Amino acid sequence: NNKLQVNKVVSHELAHQWFGNLVTPQWWSDLWLNEGFAQFLQYKGINKTEPDWNIYTFFYDFEISRVLELDSLLSSHPIRQQDDNAGHESEMFDYIAYKKGAGIIIMLENFLGDSTFWKGLKQYIVKYQYGNAVQDDLWVYLDKARLEDGKVKIPEVMAVMGGWTKQTGYPLITIGSKNSQLVASQKRFVLKSDAKLSDNSQWYIPIVASITGESMPTEIWLNPNEEVVLIDKDLDKFYIINHDRYGFYRVNYDPGNWDKLLEQFNSDHQVIGTTDRAGIIDDVFELAKADELEIHLALNFTQYLNKEDQYL
Repeated sequence: NNKLQVNKVVSHELAHQWFGNLVTPQWWSDLWLNEGFAQFLQYKGINKTEPDWNIYTFFYDFEISRVLELDSLLSSHPIRQQDDNAGHESEMFDYIAYKKGAGIIIMLENFLGDSTFWKGLKQYIVKYQYGNAVQDDLWVYLDKARLEDGKVKIPEVMAVMGGWTKQTGYPLITIGSKNSQLVASQKRFVLKSDAKLSDNSQWYIPIVASITGESMPTEIWLNPNEEVVLIDKDLDKFYIINHDRYGFYRVNYDPGNWDKLLEQFNSDHQVIGTTDRAGIIDDVFELAKADELEIHLALNFTQYLNKEDQYL
């Protein structure tokens, strides 16, 4: 509605006072620092002024789910683009710079933690105010804050974010069972299943796992070219990967967990948070479109919708 649109525009343009005006990218290649942060901060602003709007579910539904679909095409491109030819800059103002940029910043804030993220961001702005910077300058200050706060288990920020900004697309996390353990692996998610794709892209992925009956989600890192054990025990209840949808990736569960999630959707869907419900439905349909899952499973997840009272 009009009130929402006004809030979005005002918050977005105010954010450019810091990202664009006070600190300006050195070249168009880092345009996403302007637009990704402005997009990220516009939702921060709205959530502050209108906390009852549940704006982050809206952000997932209208921004992240759409750019996930776009970024799964072979025609997509990295967030950070090389721009060696003047005259093509207007083409860089697109969904990838704005929406994916905001999506990976939310992921970054979440795995660093609020205090560490904002500490590093403030130090970066003070250092480069009234001047120019590149994305690696930001990673240096965020990593400095990470080390100052003793968060040594988190990988180096430049290594993590370099993969997310310089590679096209995003990962699909696949959960498999090995020796009564649930193990996660990754590959690039591409929507067109008949595409001939030779792509060895790999990412550092912060996985947030929510297990039914446990009070706190567990954060685990899936590193490039590795597998990681998510859960080392048999579960009789469902679990959710990418809890609250902070991560910019899709998840394909083991068959048993898909069945448990479907059962929960049909028996009492409100046990699962609104943003997680939106993300699970989005994932299951996109996975079916990419021939990663059978379409009947995706359609079965629509059976509960006559009881849904939230906009997904």
